[in-house]
Amino acid sequence: MKRYRKTLMLQESPLPMRANLREREPEILKRWSELKLYHRILERRREAPLFLLHDGPPYANGRLHMGHALNKSLKDFVVRYKAMAGFRTPFVPGWDCHGLPIELNVLKELGSDADRLDQRAIRTRCRAFARKYIEIQKEGFRRLGCIGLWENPYLTLDEGFEARILEAFAELSRKKIIYRGKKPIHWCPECRTALAASTAEAEYADHTSPSITVAFPPVEESAPAIVIWTTTPWTLPANVAVAVRADLEYVVLRVGERRYILAEPLLLPTVAECGWTDYSIEEHRSGESLEGQTFRHPFLDRTVPVILGDFVTTDQGTGVVHIAPGHGQEDYEVGLKYDLPILSPVDEKGCFTREAGVFPGTNVFEANEMVIELLREKGALLAVNEIQHQYPHCWRCKGPIIFRATAQWFLSVDRALEDGRSLRALALQKAPAVRWIPDWGRDRFLGTVRDRPDWCLSRQRAWGVPIPAVVCPSCGYGAVTEEVLRSALNSAREGRLDDWFEQDLSGDNCPQCGEPLHYEKDILDVWFDSGVSWYATDMIGGGTRKEKMPQRADLYLEGSDQHRGWFQSSLWPALALTGEPPYRAVLTHGFMLDGEGRAMHKSAGNVISPDEILEKYGADIIRLWVASENFREDVRLSYSILDQVADTYRKIRNTYRFLAGNILDLDPAYDPDPETLEPLDLWTLARLEQYRERVTKAFDAYEFHNVYRATLELCTNDLSSFYLDIVKDRLYCEPADSPSRRAAQSVCRTALSITLRCMAPILCYTTDEVWALSNLLPDPQSVPSVHLADWPEPLPIDRGILEEMEPYLAARRAILKEIEEARSKGTIRSSQMARVTARVEALAECRTPLDLALLRDICQVAEIVPGDSLTVEPTPLPKCPRCWRHREPASSGLCPRCETVVREVAPELLSSDA
Repeated sequence: MKRYRKTLMLQESPLPMRANLREREPEILKRWSELKLYHRILERRREAPLFLLHDGPPYANGRLHMGHALNKSLKDFVVRYKAMAGFRTPFVPGWDCHGLPIELNVLKELGSDADRLDQRAIRTRCRAFARKYIEIQKEGFRRLGCIGLWENPYLTLDEGFEARILEAFAELSRKKIIYRGKKPIHWCPECRTALAASTAEAEYADHTSPSITVAFPPVEESAPAIVIWTTTPWTLPANVAVAVRADLEYVVLRVGERRYILAEPLLLPTVAECGWTDYSIEEHRSGESLEGQTFRHPFLDRTVPVILGDFVTTDQGTGVVHIAPGHGQEDYEVGLKYDLPILSPVDEKGCFTREAGVFPGTNVFEANEMVIELLREKGALLAVNEIQHQYPHCWRCKGPIIFRATAQWFLSVDRALEDGRSLRALALQKAPAVRWIPDWGRDRFLGTVRDRPDWCLSRQRAWGVPIPAVVCPSCGYGAVTEEVLRSALNSAREGRLDDWFEQDLSGDNCPQCGEPLHYEKDILDVWFDSGVSWYATDMIGGGTRKEKMPQRADLYLEGSDQHRGWFQSSLWPALALTGEPPYRAVLTHGFMLDGEGRAMHKSAGNVISPDEILEKYGADIIRLWVASENFREDVRLSYSILDQVADTYRKIRNTYRFLAGNILDLDPAYDPDPETLEPLDLWTLARLEQYRERVTKAFDAYEFHNVYRATLELCTNDLSSFYLDIVKDRLYCEPADSPSRRAAQSVCRTALSITLRCMAPILCYTTDEVWALSNLLPDPQSVPSVHLADWPEPLPIDRGILEEMEPYLAARRAILKEIEEARSKGTIRSSQMARVTARVEALAECRTPLDLALLRDICQVAEIVPGDSLTVEPTPLPKCPRCWRHREPASSGLCPRCETVVREVAPELLSSDA
């Protein structure tokens, strides 16, 4: 072939073989910046229908991790696809800037100096800390290729945003669903603040607790004691009652000289737990008959009544529950019904106060053993053991938390709104109409809605938006007044919100007790900040064009933990203020796992950071990995997995490289005569249309793993190892302007144009690199980026060709299998030298005669001749020195086709002395 090389149309691809993404991607990112790419994307869709994906804000408290990369890549796939598909897609990235994570980081940095600083100084440092990591994260997201209004994000610490938070709070207060009350809430003794049980602030983890069985003595010595079981001995100082279930059967059990009351279904487990061997049942009593009886507290000087509670179960314990309304939600609710006192003798550090009556100043978890020993001394301890169970822990410090009754601000989910419905009722009515992806998200979300308590909005910290209210320290009165709201709003709008924490007395007296009212120093739960982002994010758009953000987004896309997090915290204010959920669809992804399926933790040493992957592989490999995973489930990541993804990337890139390299001399405006398209060309165009349709459906369904699979299958099966391998002969060896070659080039151009646009939302850097280097458009400057191109329109192709070609493909499969066996035996070295004898119609299982020349070409063999059985042998035909096909030679020794071409382009090569 070397002699005839200059007569071949071998063109150097403009796309480098080595991707070198680490260096090339920043250059492309710089080009996007110079193009003002995202603003141009928005501007060209100025009048298009809106598709709004509202960004759930990450915390501004550290560098990006792979959870961030997974989430933002998925969002970017959606935004880019919808923009190409004809929608206006303003994506406003956001950051959660207040709250415990940032404040604790700042206090850790300050060390002992923190005690000498006032709240203003701490807030100033928190603000600077948040802004530092906003910039770090912003650059990380941009490097990942994510588009958005990065120069105009929403930040919950911005003055305008803080004012809107207060406006939303004011509107909710006017609807009478904000109130102050004393009730048990999750409390973190380490962080010294309330936590919301219904959001992601309380995480359940394995915990070892004491398991004790305790006798509450009778008031009259001759009566039986009643037996309770608990895993929280430290709550016994706050006990004010014991609960039984009305419809449960109880027994009076004699054990030696003592008698005990417990539930009959739990008799045997209790007997075993307490080690009783000599016992007898004296009588049976219904739970209902026990109501109103009184017993003595096991170690404090008070009596406790028996009350009824439908929450009493026979799953474990004794069928009798000790009631401490200050330390449990069910206890609190039944306590209200029976007008029980709400005792909570525990301070903000989780230590007993003097009101406990025992062990003042002792941490409640350390006091468990002391309480157990006291019970033993009093003769009330019947059994002690340990239990492993799921127990709530603080989402931030990871320490165990407690239920503690304190005065807090709440948003009610059960109080009636203007139309008589509660927020809970409205949520149960409206949420099912939201599109939940996956479907199971609907039931999971509704389950959390049905069971949740009122939302505890207050936090006892410095870094956040203050609750605009006045409180009375003397009697516990609290109120949100219009005067206080105006003052707080003015401070926020003028950037003086720090001043709020330096005010103390409001100047008014308490209407209940006459004592001076103080400004509330608690801050709002940060989940409220992000929960009103749909309300507070005002401006979206591109360039100088701005508009008010619609209060209902088309899509929220976050991790599945947000069913009880942001999806809920956004729902309640939206329902109260608009009557509708703030989203039409909710899409969730799973969590990050390592290659073995284990959670990623620094302590386990199995964490891979985005920075590491960017340095080794590049952003497009991260994005392709995201697309390769069925993200609705937990996703796995390891370097081995990334290597596999990189191998897929190379296959796709090599396909692009071949396609781009073989259309360099094709006029972008060239439109082939349909008559010049061969059956294989038509088949390939039909497969491209099937691919386009499959990928479009996958993007519409947010099934990006199906985009990945479809692209890999197309590039490897239909293009690289089939069509492109077969048409190399036409592309390289036919005359430059021959209709056959131009037809093949036009198919290559179509394949490149469609695959680039279909993969642009995912391989955002590589597809744009290829677009810029390829000869696709008559005027490249008219569409300088693939991201400014439209989504591919359907190809006008008759799909009947797929059915027509199927017999050829079936015959080809049978022939190639036989050729492979012949190669393994050494009969032939390659398919090009094979002479195939076959009854091809039988191979194809069809009655219609097949075109043997077409079958020969798609099998890439020397010849196919009719015969009764399938055999493969070396062909006697010589190998053409130009095209390497085995054909009948012309006088020059070349095959007739090659001799004709050479005679036209380099006749000197045919001379006898050449």
